[in-house]
Amino acid sequence: MNYNKIAGQRLSRIEAISDGIFAIAMTLLVLDLKIPSKEIIQSEQDVLSFFLTYKLKFISYFLGFITLGLFWVAQNTQLHFIKTSNRVYSWLNILFLSLISLIPFTTGFLSEHFILKSSFLIYWINLLLPGICLHISFKYACKNNLTRDEFLPNFQNIKIAYVNRIRNAQLLYLFGSLLCFIDYRLSLGFIFLVQINFAVGYFQKK
Repeated sequence: MNYNKIAGQRLSRIEAISDGIFAIAMTLLVLDLKIPSKEIIQSEQDVLSFFLTYKLKFISYFLGFITLGLFWVAQNTQLHFIKTSNRVYSWLNILFLSLISLIPFTTGFLSEHFILKSSFLIYWINLLLPGICLHISFKYACKNNLTRDEFLPNFQNIKIAYVNRIRNAQLLYLFGSLLCFIDYRLSLGFIFLVQINFAVGYFQKK
């Protein structure tokens, strides 16, 4: 028997490693926030000055955390419709997770070099590639009969809704990143609002 035909069939293992990597990536984000020393913080005014000085770092932290949350929900949503896995689908998810694990780095890079347009480009690429992975893996699952049979009567509508969600998000991220050519604060603010909108949207009943 060909090994490739029997490899990577346990969907539960994808869910387990995904939860672990997302948890670690979310934890790593906070490590970029450094606690000021006693020499720096000596009064209430110093506390206020510190938070005002580091406001963009805190914005970047929440931006990265929400980004990871959105991707976790997106992958979790996809896996809900999958009944089994195979070698290719498993590796598509591993590729997705490798890009997810880079988000703490690209978020930290953005917080340190937000004035540079290239930092927004790097951050946007790190948003784009996981989105592409989700799109490809879902298309692959649909084409290769990996989806759960009970959703078949309404699966075309599910597929359209899921794919459109990914495409719309990526277009908005691209527009937000391009705003850095006008002002980096405008770019950060727009991307942050987009993230909040998508996060809140998951809890809205349509």
